Amino acid sequence: MKNMLYFAYASNLKKELFEERLGHLAQFKGVGILSQYGFRFNHPMEDGTARANIVASPNEHVYGVLYEISEDDLRHFLKSEPGYEYKEIEIHTNQGKVKAGTFLSPENMNNIFPSESYLAYIVDGGKAFKLPNDYLENIVNRSGAKIF
Repeated sequence: MKNMLYFAYASNLKKELFEERLGHLAQFKGVGILSQYGFRFNHPMEDGTARANIVASPNEHVYGVLYEISEDDLRHFLKSEPGYEYKEIEIHTNQGKVKAGTFLSPENMNNIFPSESYLAYIVDGGKAFKLPNDYLENIVNRSGAKIF
């Protein structure tokens, strides 16, 4: 069975949640950056909330983590990520560029926002992997969260 790299940029940053979804321990491979894409909350859910997405944007970048997953894991995620498409991308790491897969949504809607719990998974996961604070603050700002 062939293994591959998966780039997690949203709730799957929270390793415990990702492992719960996988049904087994995840093999963390490192932090990476996806250039010329931007992070958005614009994938609509049935309950009216937003899920994260990445969109082409020449002057932005997205931080995330790389996990090694199996073909079976990928098949599971292809079924469990409705509305998202799997795409192979190039990620910049401390060891150079690597190919990885990730999910993005062609369904983009403005003025929708994530639930507090979903946002917390992203921020907590990002903090655990020491993603830059200004990057995480930008995500919180995009979320429409009322922090005061």
